[in-house]
Amino acid sequence: MDDKIRPSISTLIDEVISRLDTNSYNNTATSPSFDQAVIAGEGEPTLRMDVLLEVSRQIQSHQMERSEASLPI
Repeated sequence: MDDKIRPSISTLIDEVISRLDTNSYNNTATSPSFDQAVIAGEGEPTLRMDVLLEVSRQIQSHQMERSEASLPI
């Protein structure tokens, strides 16, 4: 597949984090929590396993940071 049409890891992470931080239903800064993430696309996502794993790690890290930030001090 041509690299011009495959988004980079950083582009994917930025997009996912942006969507996690914004409630897509009403564009507010409060977002629901998620138990699962589905990674899909044209073709077979596991052909870019390095990308899949890094995006997954970043989602998990971001969700943990958000959880820790909401804990009372």
